[in-house]
Amino acid sequence: MTQDDFSLDVDVDKKDAKDGKGDSAAVHAASHPASGRVDVHPLVLLSLVDHFARVNSKSTTKKRVAGLLLGGYQKLASGLQVLDINNCFAVPFDEDVKSPDVWFLDWNYAEEMFRMYKKVLPKISVVGWYSSGPTICANDMNLHLLIANRFCANPVYCVVNTDATKKATPVLAYTTIAGRDGAAVEFRNVPTNLGALEAEEIGIEHLLRDLTDSTVTTLSTQVLDRQLSLQRLEQMLTTLQQYLLDVADGRLPMCLDILEIVQEIVNLRPRLHQLKASKEMVMWTNDSALSTFVAAASRCVMALYDVILNRRRLSRELKESKERREEELLKAKKDEAEKKAKDEAAKAKTEAEKKP
Repeated sequence: MTQDDFSLDVDVDKKDAKDGKGDSAAVHAASHPASGRVDVHPLVLLSLVDHFARVNSKSTTKKRVAGLLLGGYQKLASGLQVLDINNCFAVPFDEDVKSPDVWFLDWNYAEEMFRMYKKVLPKISVVGWYSSGPTICANDMNLHLLIANRFCANPVYCVVNTDATKKATPVLAYTTIAGRDGAAVEFRNVPTNLGALEAEEIGIEHLLRDLTDSTVTTLSTQVLDRQLSLQRLEQMLTTLQQYLLDVADGRLPMCLDILEIVQEIVNLRPRLHQLKASKEMVMWTNDSALSTFVAAASRCVMALYDVILNRRRLSRELKESKERREEELLKAKKDEAEKKAKDEAAKAKTEAEKKP
C-alpha cells in the first residue's frame, strides 16, 4: 500500500508517551471531528513554493520545509464541513535525514507569528501545517501531535508537490483517525480541492499571462500526457491490487464502499478476450458521448449567438460613426460658409469706407 492513497501507521513519540502528553494529544486529535473536504487557495501554494525556493536556492541537496496553515471551517448547505485554507506562514525547520528522531521546529517563532497574524485578522486560526514532502516522513506524526497539542485539536497535514518535473497532484491533505494494530493514531487522506476567490483568479491570470498557452498542444506534449496518465493508472492499479491482497490475507478490514467501487470498475472494463466491449461500458460510453455532443452543440450555438451580437454591434457602431462623420462635415461646411460670408461683408465694408 502507498502512503498517499490509504494510510500510514505510526506510533506516538516515546518521550511524550512517558509524560502522558502523547496519548492525550493522540486521543484528542483522533476523537475530534474532521472536515469532509479541504479547500486550498493558490496563495498558500505560491507562498509554500516561494519558501521552498528561498531555502534551497544555494544548497545542492533539497531540504524539506514546513510551516503553519491558517483558515477556518465552513459548513455547506448540504451539511458537508469544509476546511478553507486561505493563508500560511513559514516556520524555521530542520531535520536529520539519516536519523528521523532528530528534528527541530522553532515553536517560539511560530507562536509569535501567529500572534501578529491574530492582531490583523482576529477571526483566523491555525488549522494545520504543511511540508514540501514529497511524501509523509517518519517524524511527521510527532510534529502533527505537537501541533495538535499547541494550536488546534485536529490539524490537517498538507503535503505539497514542489517538483515541477513531476506532473502529479499538487497537494494532498491528511488528518488523523484512531489507529489499527496497536497504533495510537494514523494518517488518513482527505479529499482536497483548489479554491480561489475572484481577486486570486485575476492575480493568477496575470502571473500566467507570459507563460505558454496550455490550450495549444503539440504531438510531444500529447504523448507525454498519455505516458503520465498511463503511469498514474499503473500506480493506482498496483495500489488497488495490494489493498485487495491485504484484505484477503486479513491484514486490513474489508470496506464495502471500496469493494463497491472496485466492482463498478470491473463491470466497466472492456472484454478484450471477446474483442468487444461490455454492455455496461457501452452504456457508459454512450452517456459520455451524448453529454459531450450536447456540450459541443451548446458551445456552437453560444458561439453563433456571440457572432450575431458582434455583427449587430459592429453595424450599429459603423452606422453611428458614419452619421457622426456626416454631421461633422455639415457643421464644417456651415462654419466655412459663415466665415466666408463674414469675410465678404468685412471686405465690402472696408471698400465702402475707402470711397470718398
